[in-house]
Amino acid sequence: MNKLELIDLLTEGFNQLLLPVKGILELERIPINIWTDSYLCGFLMTYIGEYVHSAKIQFQVSLDGDDFKKIIEKTDPDNGDIFLMLLEQLTVSGDENFFKEEEMQKGRDVAKTFLNLGLRDVFMILPEVDKDNENIKFAYSKAEEMKKLLINTYPDIKELSSISLDVAASQALIHSKFYGYIKDNKKKFWDENFFSLLFIYVLTIIIFLLVFISINN
Repeated sequence: MNKLELIDLLTEGFNQLLLPVKGILELERIPINIWTDSYLCGFLMTYIGEYVHSAKIQFQVSLDGDDFKKIIEKTDPDNGDIFLMLLEQLTVSGDENFFKEEEMQKGRDVAKTFLNLGLRDVFMILPEVDKDNENIKFAYSKAEEMKKLLINTYPDIKELSSISLDVAASQALIHSKFYGYIKDNKKKFWDENFFSLLFIYVLTIIIFLLVFISINN
């Protein structure tokens, strides 16, 4: 597998993750505040980063920061470049208060557990997680129920009857802790979408001006 094929593979996986978001929110486009919500940002950035890391090792293909950006931009062409620009400006300015670290960490933990459970049969190297952490306990407690739900919902997909308990647990986790979070906060994402976009544009301009002034002083 070459670099372009790997980027396409990772982009497709990320697309499948984000596709249900539009349906949950009943919107034609993914709102920008999916990326600026601390919990979801922690999840998404960890999901991409850890997935890329595991794939690089598995397929012996080197990916760099530009490739990482391509994956985000191809997955969400409406918001990807805006979000990446925001991250860059926050890094330059050293602003550590835009995102809530505690919420980001919760998202990171869910993403690592999701990948650890769901990709055990795919990758040799996976994110390390404590086997007794609360996310794993929750996922396995819902695994059998999730497997039955998937089989009943998609009866034509015969492969679902043979999915492992690990995969079923990963699906239970993502449906509850990622999609469930979005569903429970629908109004937040509807109401804040316009103002979040406006705020990011204004913040980016302010940070850019501050950096420009500091460079020229």
